[in-house]
Parts: sequence; structure tokens; C-alpha cells
Amino acid sequence: MTKMVTSNVITTYYSDDQRLMSEVVDEDGRLFVFFYKDEILLDSREVADHSLSYAEDMAENYVSGVIKLDPNTWRLNGV
Repeated sequence: MTKMVTSNVITTYYSDDQRLMSEVVDEDGRLFVFFYKDEILLDSREVADHSLSYAEDMAENYVSGVIKLDPNTWRLNGV
């Protein structure tokens, strides 16, 4: 029998121009942050050993421009 992964979106954030979006997701008790630009998933990070508040801060920092994308790799810098 295969175990099903259950995902719950806890919080969603958008930039002012709606081009950037991030989601904080709970997958079977593990927190993840998903980072999107123009509705395309660019990157994700598991937020291990941190609180929900930390994950939400990371998500909000992305849409507000504090966390930037590396233009060469399209991956997040400093996360």
C-alpha cells in the first residue's frame, strides 16, 4: 500500500503587481515554501527546524522583493 501525501496550503502571498506568488504548504507535518513568478513554479524550500512564522516570513520576503532570484539560474538567492 502506498502512502498518500496530503498537502494543505496554509498561506498565500502576492506581490503588488500579482506577478510573484508564494505559498506556505504543510505536507504531512512538514513545512514547505513554494515560489512562483507569472504562475510558474521557480523554486521551493523545505522549512525544517523552523516555525510556521519563519516560513511565512520567507514567503512574504519573496513577494516583497527582499529575497531575489539569481538571473543566471532562476533560483532563489540566500534562501
